[in-house]
Amino acid sequence: MKIVWSKTAERTFLKIIEQTLDKFTTKEAEEFMNDVDWIMSSLQQFPEMFEHSKKLKCRKCVVNKNFSFIYRHSKTKIEIVTFIFNRSNRTF
Repeated sequence: MKIVWSKTAERTFLKIIEQTLDKFTTKEAEEFMNDVDWIMSSLQQFPEMFEHSKKLKCRKCVVNKNFSFIYRHSKTKIEIVTFIFNRSNRTF
């Protein structure tokens, strides 16, 4: 199954990396990127493995205690919609 990223997902992912590098070490940024890579590989096999929101018709994947991403899927592709800070006011 193909994984595509929206422009918002690309932008928010890069912002997380930048903020992590500013506040922490390269190690934490690499761990985050590795976690995302591992999850993407798992999603290709099991696209329905994370919490579903009927209201938004999307799913939420918690990457770590600080960050999650929102995605939706069809039979042929998975679209990464955006990355979010877990402590934000956004509700899923």
